[in-house]
Amino acid sequence: MPATAHAHPLRESRPCLLVRGPPQGPLARLSDSAFPVHGHRRAHVICLATPRPSVGSDSDSEYGSRPSKKRKKRPSESDFRISSRSSKVPNYKEEGEDFGFDDDDVIAYPQQVNVPVVAADGAEEHEIEVVIKHQRDEDRMDDPEDVWTDNIRFHIKWKNYSHLHNTDELYEFLKKCRGFKRVENYITKHKNWLAHFNSPLVSLEDKEQMAVERERILEDCETYKTVERIVTEKVEQGVTKYFCKWNGLNYEQATWEEADEVSVIAREQIEAYQDREKRGLFPARSENYTPTRRPPFAQIVGDPDFVAVTANQLKDFQLTGLNWLAYLWHGGQNGILADEMGLGKTVQSVVYLSYLFHRMRQLGPFLVIVPLSTIPAWQATFTNWAPDLDVITYMGNSRARSIIRHYEFGQTGGNRKPQLKFNVLLTTYELVLKDAPDLSNIKWQALAVDEVRGLFSVSRCGGLTLCCRLIA
Repeated sequence: MPATAHAHPLRESRPCLLVRGPPQGPLARLSDSAFPVHGHRRAHVICLATPRPSVGSDSDSEYGSRPSKKRKKRPSESDFRISSRSSKVPNYKEEGEDFGFDDDDVIAYPQQVNVPVVAADGAEEHEIEVVIKHQRDEDRMDDPEDVWTDNIRFHIKWKNYSHLHNTDELYEFLKKCRGFKRVENYITKHKNWLAHFNSPLVSLEDKEQMAVERERILEDCETYKTVERIVTEKVEQGVTKYFCKWNGLNYEQATWEEADEVSVIAREQIEAYQDREKRGLFPARSENYTPTRRPPFAQIVGDPDFVAVTANQLKDFQLTGLNWLAYLWHGGQNGILADEMGLGKTVQSVVYLSYLFHRMRQLGPFLVIVPLSTIPAWQATFTNWAPDLDVITYMGNSRARSIIRHYEFGQTGGNRKPQLKFNVLLTTYELVLKDAPDLSNIKWQALAVDEVRGLFSVSRCGGLTLCCRLIA
């Protein structure tokens, strides 16, 4: 790829790589084929890279070559796929306290969210999803010992219900419910854990670690009762319901909750949702600039107002980096921000997207592709430095991503234009490949790729080239 060391007057202290002219080679495939232009514009590509270590360095690249592997063709959402798990042979796997599904499970469509199982007589049939913990029945505290089948109450997470609706039930009651095998599995697992804990071969340090891990799991279950985001709302029979995404859980665990039940615990999230809807800063309302008629670049002196309101402050070299990225956009050019580690490439990139949002009224959608391990850092940076941007983390199994596309993307198929509600989509390399047919329908205004050295090898998915060779 033709690239030169570029020393713009605003960036004389730190030369960076600049792609001159129309993108060619791998970047051309990224900006043209994989990610369609918005109107008459080319998607702006910004890559983040840490310079390679010297030849004599002992450091190895985080991204090594991977053996080729044939990928199964992923059916579209309009296809019908039968699960290999029959309803008569449920999976009672309890390992790891996994509350979700495997990625290769049946593709669950958004209409299946919060749909209870109905028995033949028309009565709602509850299904046990997981047993979280147990305790002695309050009315049987004087019993000499615990009897699993008599005086123990199990804390149950019910399928298709949030953790707000967990209940403590006796063994005899649970025998009548679907998924009762999970209760027996829990009893066996706890007995094994207790035998190992009380073994004389287990050191005191190991026992402390086991106890801490058990306590951590219970604390995590409490965080699952707090709302992270209100996705949308609806009114059924005069009752307002919110579609809630819960902290620590992916979208496949999102549930519809009545406003009266969550208004107290999620007042801030409800207000944030209502504010997003009221402002209406959706991508469809972006200003439309052609590459030759973009506003002239004006140097940013000092922290912009949209940074100052966050109580953060850019360092001098970060402000220089922001000016350089803005200069590229005004000139219709792509670039590679090749700073050393720890100098704030993530901060500069997030503030740059905030600059496009606030100053240039480019409301997205922006696609940010990062390694899985850096997702939390990017989420925190967006929250701290660009709180006005509506950022969706595109993660989870097939069901979770299907729900995201349904509620956050809007209609993306057929002849209808997508009614996007988010400004930034944060995801990983692997999921971009996996969901290429869906993501390629969106006209991205900007693309930011973290750890550009790890850009995936050339691969075709859905007839579009989505990846490029190693760039560094």
